[in-house]
Amino acid sequence: MLMKNVTLLRGHVSMETAYVVPDYPYGSNLRCQKRYWLETATKGTQRGRVKLMEQTTNPKKGDVWNKPHASTYTPLRYLVRDESNGHVSSYALFPSCEGVLTFLATGLYAQFDEAERLEFAKKVDSSEKTGHFEGGRVRALLAACREHSDLSADEIINVVQLQRPGDHFLYSSTVYLLRFCLIAEKETGVSLPL
Repeated sequence: MLMKNVTLLRGHVSMETAYVVPDYPYGSNLRCQKRYWLETATKGTQRGRVKLMEQTTNPKKGDVWNKPHASTYTPLRYLVRDESNGHVSSYALFPSCEGVLTFLATGLYAQFDEAERLEFAKKVDSSEKTGHFEGGRVRALLAACREHSDLSADEIINVVQLQRPGDHFLYSSTVYLLRFCLIAEKETGVSLPL
């Protein structure tokens, strides 16, 4: 899960500031340009949410830009480039236990600056208030994972259930994600924000 050789791309928030790949395949024989940017909704029900925009040129029409394509909106989305092959993609943060932990397991959090860390914390906090992210449960599981690294996922859950007797929604998949988060924390040297 840890994304090695991946760089967080910043500042690509419109067509004008898009990240441009100058030599991108178009069909089987042609080449074009492709640009990527993150667009934040400014009004309506999606206000403040982010989507990935992608657009290619059409080499058959003299490199005119085609219609842009959009992903779905998410609370947070980050543009990344894989340094091993140059591929550009986005990584979204979904407001759920699994969504937050999966994102943290990538190690991208280590590349955040202070403002990005504050924004991330606000979104996780907001998810916790709405009940999508169960912070208390995750922190209890994380503490147990740190303390009992030799135990299986089911044994970790048993330890936490002794500490939190009313909590019956503890899943081994969450423990596995937390273990990946701890690997990312160790390899990047940046503490998890939980």
